[in-house]
Amino acid sequence: MLDFKKKLFFVLLVLSIFLFFLSFINFQSIKKNKLNIVVTNGAVYDFVRNIANDKVNIIRLDYYNDLSKNKKISLSLNDLEKLNSANLILKIGFDFDNWLDDNFKGRYYYLYNKVFLIKDEDEANPYYWLSIKNAQIIIRDINQILKSYDPNNSFYYDKKTYDYLLKLKELEEYANNNLNNLKNKKLVIITHPSLKYLLKDYEIKTIEIDKLNEIKASEVLKLVKLIKDNQIKVIFSEKNLIFNDFLVQIINLYDLKLYFLDSIISIDPETSYYNLMKENFDKIKEALSENN
Repeated sequence: MLDFKKKLFFVLLVLSIFLFFLSFINFQSIKKNKLNIVVTNGAVYDFVRNIANDKVNIIRLDYYNDLSKNKKISLSLNDLEKLNSANLILKIGFDFDNWLDDNFKGRYYYLYNKVFLIKDEDEANPYYWLSIKNAQIIIRDINQILKSYDPNNSFYYDKKTYDYLLKLKELEEYANNNLNNLKNKKLVIITHPSLKYLLKDYEIKTIEIDKLNEIKASEVLKLVKLIKDNQIKVIFSEKNLIFNDFLVQIINLYDLKLYFLDSIISIDPETSYYNLMKENFDKIKEALSENN
């Protein structure tokens, strides 16, 4: 009787181990069969994870945008392997993610095709996701492309897209209620072209100071005249920009209020496009309300 129990225990143990490894192999197989989608932008990463969740493998390469400021970069071998495994590469286009290798061009899907674009000296401004109207267009576009690649999960993608768009519609209404009724929409200074999309939707006029680290003395004098003539009180800056010493002096001398906005070029997984855009809207309201 004792031998029988030992044999039974052994058989059950072996069976349990076998079933465990079988389930592990099956899980790995499912994971491998998922779509591998490369994103080069923090906002797009958040869009995809809200639509697809764990139905796809999201490969993030958005951190390269911090490295590509006016210099040629090389992708690591690990990231080249990730790109090689991709079924789909969601590309911002223009000069935003031009560090991507053209060898992968056949897998690119450009997200700018249906959005409203701002032109800067006949060149498209690539930061179009900062318009919440454009964000909704991009999300619908991503939903359609996911369904074309993965029709078995079409219902899931449609449901998640519907829910997410409802949430962004609430955010759009929040922005409209807080920003459209502001009485003071005088000219403001911006230090990064991305902020044009964020402010244009609410008819806030902007003037951009480009190349902050290369500003010349003659340009400083023009800027001072502009500030005086238009009674400018607010500067909106993208996070992590290093200011020229002249501009720091001007900010202090004319008591300009400096507010930092997030371009969502990259994103912490713990936060979201929704939360960062809401924070942006709150800062814009605070800036323009304080200076009425």
